Amino acid sequence: MEKTQAYQCLGTIDPLPDLIQRTNRYLLDLRLAKWITQKQYEQL
Repeated sequence: MEKTQAYQCLGTIDPLPDLIQRTNRYLLDLRLAKWITQKQYEQL
C-alpha cells in the first residue's frame, strides 16, 4: 500500500492495528449479544 501524507504527520504511530482490534471486539460483542448471527459474523 502506498503511504500517504498522513503517515508523515503520524510518524511511527500506526493506528490501524488498534482500530482493527477494536472493530473485531465490537463485532464479537454484537454476536455475543445476539444482535447478529454466527453466519453474519463469519461473513464480515
